[in-house]
Amino acid sequence: MKKLMPLTLMLALSFAINAQGFDYEKKLTTLFISDAGSIVECPADQADLFEFAELYSYNHFILYGIKNYIKNLPENKVNDLGDFIFAAHQMGISISVNVSSFAGSIDIRNYWDQQSDPEKKYDALHLEKEYWRGTGSKCANQEIPFLEYMEELTAIYNFCHSSQNSVAPRDIICETYLGNPCHYKSRPTGDGQKQVNQIAQYSDRVYLAYYKKDPFSPSKGIFHSKLYRLDYFCNAEDDCGNPVNTDVSLLFNAHQDDPSENDDMFDWLNEMAGQGKPYADLFSMPYKYWLKDDQGYFANRDHNANNLKFPKSHELFNVNILGYGWYKYQALQEVTGHSVGNCKNIPLPLIARQEGHQLIQPNPASHELKINLPNDFSNGSYSIFNLNGQLILDGELFEKINLIDINYLAEGVYFLKIKERNNSLLLVEKLIVNK
Repeated sequence: MKKLMPLTLMLALSFAINAQGFDYEKKLTTLFISDAGSIVECPADQADLFEFAELYSYNHFILYGIKNYIKNLPENKVNDLGDFIFAAHQMGISISVNVSSFAGSIDIRNYWDQQSDPEKKYDALHLEKEYWRGTGSKCANQEIPFLEYMEELTAIYNFCHSSQNSVAPRDIICETYLGNPCHYKSRPTGDGQKQVNQIAQYSDRVYLAYYKKDPFSPSKGIFHSKLYRLDYFCNAEDDCGNPVNTDVSLLFNAHQDDPSENDDMFDWLNEMAGQGKPYADLFSMPYKYWLKDDQGYFANRDHNANNLKFPKSHELFNVNILGYGWYKYQALQEVTGHSVGNCKNIPLPLIARQEGHQLIQPNPASHELKINLPNDFSNGSYSIFNLNGQLILDGELFEKINLIDINYLAEGVYFLKIKERNNSLLLVEKLIVNK
């Protein structure tokens, strides 16, 4: 079970938001990746994903669809997943793998235990099991689904923090996702707080979902959408009445053109993008606005409503707001018009990260870059882009070892793309230039 801090220490470390502002740069920015298995096995898609993450400052991926991808896979496919995670870690991106049950995650759990390279292990398991959906009509038969949900969450939490082969704890982050369980409506002393008490004890990170057409609507914006869920985490206690600390991230939805989802932000994103808003700023707008004292979560709040013990000093006791995430990557691609890789009709791509083969050296570099091409690579080309997507340098590659003069590149972070002669993508690599 989650370790509990003394109350005095927790109050001292509580996350405060005040008029002096908030450090928006130090945050977890999450991108939910649907059908991640197809991206893992397609270097062109990987290149687009990593470029998108760099351009718009995402540092955490949650991968959907990995369970089916790695089930009964041959060894080379498992290595593909490891190479993908390794590449993400090299770019400062942490990885969560989505699961819906403990039993159904056996292949995913086995992958972590059997993977010997720490850089190729995922960082978190993310449980998404919508327990508020009962049998029959929504909100029916809630008690049994919640008990089933807690069984799954407890089992995954214990796996994440237990020892592997009695050697060392795994130290995997246990995440979960919350929408709007019907029992929350029996607040403040009903099942909603009791459920959150249990969830807080068996999770390291919680995503609170906000599904709204317009995040800034005075009456229907994200600030007025199930506010009490966060209040509950501020008041979370263990079975002995001790406060429990929880890391929370806000989750915004951009599920495009789905008739069953009539209150998402996809249309709003497109409208704002049409007004010329920079995409990186656009994606963080709901999060920053949510935190504003004068208009966001803390504005005009009746902190004594329904006897909730929410503090008046603009402090979130027992809660750390880590950042925000968007569901989903494919929708944001459509908003930005970002290119989408396609492995159909493309020859089987080269494995960019082979054992003992480093394609570019050194990295970081200062004056000269050496590109070491695999033996089966024919003539191709390279391109270097800055983080705004501008082409800075390009050229042809004719030799197995190619020396590139980068003397005039300013210090900073760039993207290096390498393509074969048939224009299929071999590699996208983050290049750091230090002078």
